[in-house]
Amino acid sequence: MKKAIIFDDRAMVLDQMGQKLARKGYSVSECSTCAEVIENIASATFDWYILDLNTTTCGLSNESAQKTCCGLRTGWVLLTDHILKQDEKNIDRVIFFSDYEKDLEAYLKSKEAKKAEKEWFEKLKGRKAIISKSDGYGALLSLIR
Repeated sequence: MKKAIIFDDRAMVLDQMGQKLARKGYSVSECSTCAEVIENIASATFDWYILDLNTTTCGLSNESAQKTCCGLRTGWVLLTDHILKQDEKNIDRVIFFSDYEKDLEAYLKSKEAKKAEKEWFEKLKGRKAIISKSDGYGALLSLIR
């Protein structure tokens, strides 16, 4: 069975997206904290990683939490510090569903951002895998096969 993990701090988003993915035949892990994401990815590989950017940092180490800019980049830090550490090829299975792309872009233009981060972001943009929540679930689901 295909597997997807959804990370968002809003129960409504988790519930609606979880139901839509289940109808597409996915086993879904719904996570509202970083600790839940980290626990899930430690024990399984997923076909899709659907992440929000701006969420609580609950479950991140102090070092990782400091990288989130008060939560604005929490999903990004989960990606770089955990998901891609597992396998860099996971970048091809990540979708950001968030209204905070501009904040992430501002960070990636800064001197603080690493070259690899900029490359990962360009891959995501190239796949159109950064979707605004205002674009809706249909835009997100169109990427998932």
